[in-house]
Amino acid sequence: MSLLNIFKSKLLFVLFLILLFFGLFILNSINNDTRIKHEIWNASHFVVFFIFWLFMVNLFSWLRPLDIKRAIIILVASLIISAGIEWFQIKVGRSASWDDVKLSVAGSLALIGVYIFELNKNRFIAYTNIIVITLCSIVLSWSSLKIFMDEIYIVKQGPILSDFSTPFERSRWSGSFSNIAVVSENNRDSLLVTLRPGHWFSTAELRHFYNDWSGYTKIIIELDYLGLDTFKVSVRVHDKRHRESWYAYDDRFTRSILLNPGKNVLEFDIEEIRNAPLNRDMDMSTIEALMIIARKFEGERRIKINRVYLQ
Repeated sequence: MSLLNIFKSKLLFVLFLILLFFGLFILNSINNDTRIKHEIWNASHFVVFFIFWLFMVNLFSWLRPLDIKRAIIILVASLIISAGIEWFQIKVGRSASWDDVKLSVAGSLALIGVYIFELNKNRFIAYTNIIVITLCSIVLSWSSLKIFMDEIYIVKQGPILSDFSTPFERSRWSGSFSNIAVVSENNRDSLLVTLRPGHWFSTAELRHFYNDWSGYTKIIIELDYLGLDTFKVSVRVHDKRHRESWYAYDDRFTRSILLNPGKNVLEFDIEEIRNAPLNRDMDMSTIEALMIIARKFEGERRIKINRVYLQ
């Protein structure tokens, strides 16, 4: 039996739709506790829409042969269905993402690529269409592809958590009540963080990195403080288990540091971090976040983070 004959089975199509409903509305992607797991979950939108339309074009004769009109119908329907799913997820308390919609459309484009010779018998035009479809699929999937590539860089960089020598390190960082951007100076990239006053706190947060700190003795942060006076910040580190304490203050590592104008090198002993939680040892193999936090200050403050690494 040809592989495509599988997609002519109405029973398998019904089973697929049941599994699809279960995956979308019963399983909760929030439980994907790492960025790579979350992106693999997101990539399922591509696969699901590819398989969905593979069933559709094999079960319903009105979708064949696949011409331009039917291809447009597939793409528009994919956009409407995917956007509708995201809207419904908001209504049931789940998060929605425009990137998921783009991945769904990319999956539908890939299906059109499978049947490209039905669109045009001219091989040159058909192969040109395949190239265009591939490029469009890459563009639509680019947000997820960048994450997958950065995860590879994270493994290769090893004890260097972030030094902005690789293309997608901005995605490892986030901030609350702050502006962050990668800037270049003297052929070297750094993360410029503008901490904004008027809030309870302002942060720069490294959330995605080489998280097994066991076997190392220090964590080192090299940064420039761009102010003219001294500036007090806190450095915070916590592991995955910290969630179980509902992020209690005494279940993490927090140290206050006084930054001086110009270059600052902040060093923290791994053993001190390990012993920071009150009633347990921090799990140094599952470190989840490193944060720089500023509280109760006046006027914007800027720091430039150059390198974060283990030693």
